[in-house]
Amino acid sequence: MTGIAICVVFFVTVLLVYIEDLLGKYRLPTYIVICLALILIAGTRMVGGDPDSANYEGTFITILSGDEELLVEYSFVVLSKFAGIFGKNIHILFFIYAILGVSLKFVAFRQLSESWFMPVFFYISYFFIFHECMQMRTGVLSAMFLLSIKPWGEGNKLKAFGYLLVGFVFHYSALILFPLLFLGNKVMTFKERVFWALLIPFGYVLFYGGFSFFLDFSTDLPYIGEKLSAYQMGVERGLSSLFVNVFSPLFLFTAFLYYYLLYFQDTLVEKNKYYPLMIKILGIGIFSYVALGSLPAMAQRVNLLLRVVSIILYTNVFYTLLPRWASISIAALIAFIFLNYAVPSVSFHLFWDPGEFF
Repeated sequence: MTGIAICVVFFVTVLLVYIEDLLGKYRLPTYIVICLALILIAGTRMVGGDPDSANYEGTFITILSGDEELLVEYSFVVLSKFAGIFGKNIHILFFIYAILGVSLKFVAFRQLSESWFMPVFFYISYFFIFHECMQMRTGVLSAMFLLSIKPWGEGNKLKAFGYLLVGFVFHYSALILFPLLFLGNKVMTFKERVFWALLIPFGYVLFYGGFSFFLDFSTDLPYIGEKLSAYQMGVERGLSSLFVNVFSPLFLFTAFLYYYLLYFQDTLVEKNKYYPLMIKILGIGIFSYVALGSLPAMAQRVNLLLRVVSIILYTNVFYTLLPRWASISIAALIAFIFLNYAVPSVSFHLFWDPGEFF
């Protein structure tokens, strides 16, 4: 049911993009309705319909029973106890995280995109499923990450740091974002673009050179090291289905889109003033997936978090094509491809079963 609802809202949102200019004063109310619909979907999702919800329910019940010695953020403990006031129903907690993750992202979309609805269908197609319907703590973090882009790109890195710090409260993986604050938003020279273009091939060199084996999660990464070590041990013992395919069709498609957007820098910086910053973050996200490929837990977590900027960047494909209807159709097709790969994670299939989701 969750997957069907996601697909329905996705296709409705695609249609709204075609008539966006005709909506006039009704754009904001429609935007809010879509936001509320997504909150409802994430909040009412069936426990067991995705890989993470049953674990969340178990942790929620454990916290309410008085055991707080868990590898979870203190914010999760606090919110679980708050939700527990209204009963031992995990969906109360689902709703709290959905309200935070979805609504904050919708605020960020309006700051970062000229289009009202195109970022929304890109969001629904992939990150809504993985963040709001699965990794809901990361969902709030990724929302704070998107909100940090505007001040970050405008040179106010202290404010951006503040947003990331709030995100850290919800998920400790925010630690990987703080070092990225050195990245600037200056338009890249030709040589700089060549450097960023070579980043992914360099990732393959590190992957085949065994770079990942030199990392020790428990000592190299404070706070999140133990959790990643636990994930990795689960993979090695066959208790987890996490794996990385650095030549999967979807990964190669993602890399193609990155190079496509990198090529059109001169066009896109006029339409998206935060483009230079976001394309660098996307490049690092794709690079991390390859370079850390032998450590699936870390590769997927880092990649999914950093690639959230693609929600905005992929809408920029619109500016590279004419006429308008064709550019919207191509953007929708790109999103639809991602939807086909993501929606099986919530126990629903469209045209094909990808077998793996990245």
